[in-house]
Amino acid sequence: MGQHPGCGHGCVADTLGRLIGIACGAAVAEQAVAVGAARLIEARRHIDQHLADPDLSPASVAAALRISVRALHLLFEPCSTSFARTVLRRRLEQCRSALLNDLDRPVTDIAFAWGFSSLSGFYRAFRAEFGMPPGDLRAAQARRCAAEWRGTTD
Repeated sequence: MGQHPGCGHGCVADTLGRLIGIACGAAVAEQAVAVGAARLIEARRHIDQHLADPDLSPASVAAALRISVRALHLLFEPCSTSFARTVLRRRLEQCRSALLNDLDRPVTDIAFAWGFSSLSGFYRAFRAEFGMPPGDLRAAQARRCAAEWRGTTD
């Protein structure tokens, strides 16, 4: 499956080149692709900046970008993931990182800090994404740390 410009990392130069093409009179189809790619980058940046906000929604992002909700969803359409899935995945990644880096911080605190408004929804999504509940991930990390510590003191 081909990747839409703006869907992967490292596409800023491609998008910039396309925007320069617009300025130099590129074809209308190229202009639409370049503008869409730039808006997708803006949308993803906005998502990352507001990821912890439980009220982050397609409507709030669309309003911030001054586009319609439908136009926002269309930006994500060529990519292999939707707006909702993008937000969920980014939140889960941040939660996983926090769980592994701060073993004493309560799971509930981490989930709510990253925009989840339902603990059961968080647990369900976490297990689906990582194949285990948050507590099991932490326990595995604690075992790894203990094994490394024992290995260095023997």
